[in-house]
Amino acid sequence: MDQVSTAVAHWVVGALIGVTFALAPSLLPLSAAALVTFVVAVLALRGPARFALTGGTGTTLGLLFLYLTQRSIESCARFNRQPGGRCEMGDSTPFIVIALLFVLAGLVLSFLALRRRAR
Repeated sequence: MDQVSTAVAHWVVGALIGVTFALAPSLLPLSAAALVTFVVAVLALRGPARFALTGGTGTTLGLLFLYLTQRSIESCARFNRQPGGRCEMGDSTPFIVIALLFVLAGLVLSFLALRRRAR
């Protein structure tokens, strides 16, 4: 397997871990297993492989949080349009900013993984 394919494989593993973090918070054993897997992988990997794994995790986690935040905003608005419906959400801006920071950090780490492989 060439170096770019290896970076992509590490990125995909990181993305799968990110999906697990985002979608399984109520399944504590699965979330805990994903966290342990992530920590062990980050400690075991070096250089570009570590960047690719964390880049995949950050990008996916951030995008999923953006999607889930948008879905909750739309759900609340839809409920408010119904007769007698009342839904109040706090300000979502901090959540959106944090999710965007995850996406940005993930993309930067992904770029660094590919850039370091190219050298």
